[in-house]
Amino acid sequence: MMMKQPRVPLNGVAGISCWNSLRTQACLWLALFLAVVICPTEASAAEADAGAKPKAGKVEASAVGSGETLLMSPRSTGGKGDERSVYLIRSGDTLEVRVYQEEDLSTKTRVDEEGTVVLPLIGRVSVRGLTTEAARQRISDRYGADYLQHPQVTVLVGEFAPRRFVMMGQVARPGVYEIPSSERLNLLQAIAMAGGYTKIADPTKIRIRRSTEKGEEILRFNAKALATGGGGEVPLILSDDNITVGESAF
Repeated sequence: MMMKQPRVPLNGVAGISCWNSLRTQACLWLALFLAVVICPTEASAAEADAGAKPKAGKVEASAVGSGETLLMSPRSTGGKGDERSVYLIRSGDTLEVRVYQEEDLSTKTRVDEEGTVVLPLIGRVSVRGLTTEAARQRISDRYGADYLQHPQVTVLVGEFAPRRFVMMGQVARPGVYEIPSSERLNLLQAIAMAGGYTKIADPTKIRIRRSTEKGEEILRFNAKALATGGGGEVPLILSDDNITVGESAF
């Protein structure tokens, strides 16, 4: 339905001005109404969307297993990023190998010094240095090659081999120490296990000798700086590490 506009006298300039004034006021009231009603609603929606987004923060994750870790190579230096590492099978570990619907093939076996396990039907399989997933795939392939169609294999580490390191140099109790099976150990914790420094120790001269795929590696650290948070990430200790605390020159 169309509303009738008020009649304006033919010579009514004042009437036209009055009508324009009323129309302007109506527009202003409409704009004010939209600002009060609509804008808060949009702001609330924006706030709700913002509140739904997770806040940025530190993400923590634990390593799988409790042995040597892998970042770019089977033996990592324990630096930044090791939280994403995965366990590598070692000699002395006990593996639980299960084959779905094949009870006779499921077994619990220890990884020998050569890094192999002996399994029913397929005999020796080399697994040292592999993740449990890689070991599962290798065992599955061996069963599938000659004996089973589409074998479903799972591999778990039932028991971890003891992990030891050697502490030498200027510490109160030099010797061989064992890394707790359910924990990870960093350099500062290892020094504390050995009774801390002697009076002539130089915490800025810490050396870790480590065996890697490419041969022996020497890593040097300033434990004094690490202890105050100014030396970067505190390195993790891996099994068979050889740690030496240097002597002060004074």
